[in-house]
Amino acid sequence: MMTEKTPGNILGTSGVRTRKISHMVPKIVPKTVSPNLKKTFVEYCQSSTIQGLSYLVKESSAFEKLWWFSTIGLCIIGCIYMSYRNYVNWKDKPIIVSLATKDVGIWEIPFPATTICPETKTRIDCLDYTEVLKDWKAGNPLDETQKEFFEYKSLTCLKSNYGNLSEGPALFDDDYYEFLYQCRSVDLDFSYCKWMGRTYSCSEILKPIMTDEGLCFNFNMFDVHDIYTDDVKKHNWDVDRNLSYAWDPEDGYAKDYFLNGTPKRSVEPGAKNALMVAFFTRKEDIISSCRDYSKQGMRVSLHMPNRIPRPSEVSFHVGLESLVSAAVLPTMSYTSTDVKSFVPDVRNCYFSKERKLRYFKGYSQNNCNMECTTNFTMKACGCVAYYMPRSNSTPVCGLAKVACLEAASSFLSEQDADDDIVSVVDKCDCRPLCVDITYGVELSDGEWHWYEQVLVQEFDKETLESLDKYTVSAVRIFFRDSFFLPKQRRELLETSDLISNFGGILGLFTGFSLFSLAEIIYFVAKPLIQSFQKHPEANHQPQVVET
Repeated sequence: MMTEKTPGNILGTSGVRTRKISHMVPKIVPKTVSPNLKKTFVEYCQSSTIQGLSYLVKESSAFEKLWWFSTIGLCIIGCIYMSYRNYVNWKDKPIIVSLATKDVGIWEIPFPATTICPETKTRIDCLDYTEVLKDWKAGNPLDETQKEFFEYKSLTCLKSNYGNLSEGPALFDDDYYEFLYQCRSVDLDFSYCKWMGRTYSCSEILKPIMTDEGLCFNFNMFDVHDIYTDDVKKHNWDVDRNLSYAWDPEDGYAKDYFLNGTPKRSVEPGAKNALMVAFFTRKEDIISSCRDYSKQGMRVSLHMPNRIPRPSEVSFHVGLESLVSAAVLPTMSYTSTDVKSFVPDVRNCYFSKERKLRYFKGYSQNNCNMECTTNFTMKACGCVAYYMPRSNSTPVCGLAKVACLEAASSFLSEQDADDDIVSVVDKCDCRPLCVDITYGVELSDGEWHWYEQVLVQEFDKETLESLDKYTVSAVRIFFRDSFFLPKQRRELLETSDLISNFGGILGLFTGFSLFSLAEIIYFVAKPLIQSFQKHPEANHQPQVVET
């Protein structure tokens, strides 16, 4: 009797035309896999190029097997540890600073910008500081001009001379800068300047600049209009010369530039190719009551042409009646092109155009620190020091604010020295320049009997009497060598170096090589292929059974 076929029967489990899946899918026979794997493993150990594996499958005593298992295990542990340390070094310290492999000629960098600051700031005919100081301490009344000039002068003299600074003016106006310029002790037209064996008028190659040592004079430096932004207030003597510069900190000198542009450079070392500057100071202008007499003369600072100097921090001293020779030893650090792709936090430096500052057109660590200090001082004191960059609306601190200025400076220094806190300077993130040049010096100092030389060459009595009223300080600056070896910031490990290191570690501990990798791939794939081969029954045609 035949069963009636209904839709329910067709869709149900009975009376359905089905295909036995076991007849359509290749059979995997588990019982045959284990022996195949064991055979493959033994075959691999016997023929592998990795050291020591053959001892694991070789007929030997229990002690020998224990020895070789231990040896191979320790080698694997050492390999893993060394590979991990290598990876950590590559990840955490990807940048290294090392000496370059090629010398650089001195003609490829600018001659150092030279800032010279006379220790005698003003002339006695402008303010007789010693006499006014006596009257001030004696309580004698001073006229309005004397009192104003004495307050101006007290800002750069010994603070103890004034007495209670809090009783002085809290702020200074622009008349303070006019006083420093008009009463300056150095007359550039009565000075001596020589560059590359040729004598120049000092007013032609030296320009006034305001620094933390008062009014100074600089050689081979960018105009302040090209260093400060347009928001920074300029002084009357800061003339915009509309110069075009043939040098960039990152790109170096233009190929078509020779020697007559800005900034200047030297092509040969030695004293014959030096910058020589001699400042004449009237003996009556030198006052020991303002500063220590041992510091009389002038202060010299060497720096990059696009940087505002800090002579109070980095400089060397030139005494009276002396000639100091400074042999320059430049140090240059640059960054390889492959490091530019790293973020500043990793390479720990900024490129000059990579970060914007408020007061400066180009970035440098010194400029950043100056801006950071200026902003903090303005916030703490409500004014800034006379040498700091400022806008038209920012006041200049007077005598009554000196204590606040000193407290702000000390606070920043103490915070910066404490590694356990995030200081104000840390928040400013003033990293070094990725391309930077510093100028070290070797100094030799000697007395300069210049007046005796004048006596031999000059016979006019009035001229000799006039020169006898002056004392002189002179400096001669030149490169010591034609070449120097720069520093390079580069990757600690490139990709090829990392692979080589890993390969060396694997080879040292296990004898592993690329050929060993090919063996592993082969012997892993071999049992898999064998185990997934079709069972003989799978070669039969699939059967369809009706129930």
